[in-house]
Amino acid sequence: MKKYQFDQSPQLIRPPKYSGITLSLLSLFVLVCMLAVWEKMPKDDIQSPLAVRAPAKAEDVLRDAVKGFEEETGASLWLRFDSFAGENEDSPPASQPHDLLIFEDHASSALQAKQRIKENMVLLAYQKAKPDSPALVASVPETCRNSILAFQFARYLSAPTRGQFDFARAGWTGVEGDRWSIVPEIKVWISDELGQHIHPFFATFEQREGAKVISESFSIESLFKAVEIASKSEAKDFLPDIIYVQGKKQNNKLSDLSFRGIHESLSPGFTNFQIHLNLWSKIPNISERLALHCINSVKDREP
Repeated sequence: MKKYQFDQSPQLIRPPKYSGITLSLLSLFVLVCMLAVWEKMPKDDIQSPLAVRAPAKAEDVLRDAVKGFEEETGASLWLRFDSFAGENEDSPPASQPHDLLIFEDHASSALQAKQRIKENMVLLAYQKAKPDSPALVASVPETCRNSILAFQFARYLSAPTRGQFDFARAGWTGVEGDRWSIVPEIKVWISDELGQHIHPFFATFEQREGAKVISESFSIESLFKAVEIASKSEAKDFLPDIIYVQGKKQNNKLSDLSFRGIHESLSPGFTNFQIHLNLWSKIPNISERLALHCINSVKDREP
């Protein structure tokens, strides 16, 4: 067989030859495509700092807390302090929307504050250690451009190992906030009949608050057996933060096992369910917000 002479044979594959004009046009085309993609990116939401409106009396403590939050998360916050009185006060101009509203709830005392908290609110502190002291509350409005970051900062302020230190140093009375985590994980147990109806609400909550809902489904009998065994052992971390069960009233059974009933509906169909909060949970507040979100979502679906 004759040996192939690479140096003497013509090249089988010839590289294309481009003129200077062709290369310039090609480069211009690539640049135009990159600019088009860049314009479609939601860069305003990414680059804009979280806009926070708060009362002037909380300025010192909030500025200290913001420094720690920005260092830990890499986020950027913009603060506006004035005589802001509450979430129902006149809104600022549309050109200056606020993503988080912090205000004193004068309509509720320290004894009433928890009962007035809604699914978009986080309780932060009290200025004085008195039963009639108004509560400082963070509220995420519907117009918020970055609800995940807004809720993160609100949880940071209420966390015992984070913002509560700043409030204590400034002489405010603290609250029983959740254990701090940038992405908290909520452990949920559900009775089998509810799973397919409740799971969509978990997904919307995760998207809004940036949390992770870890759910497991059981038969009613298996669920109660697991709760009973774990409650009487040292493995209380095995217990869920919150339980959703359908069927007949289960309050008495679960209250004996360190769970507090926070919702009960006797409506027909899948809306007939109860929600129970683990008294040992390290994240009871966000767990309760999840429950409120599910309750409100069910109400929105009712005819």
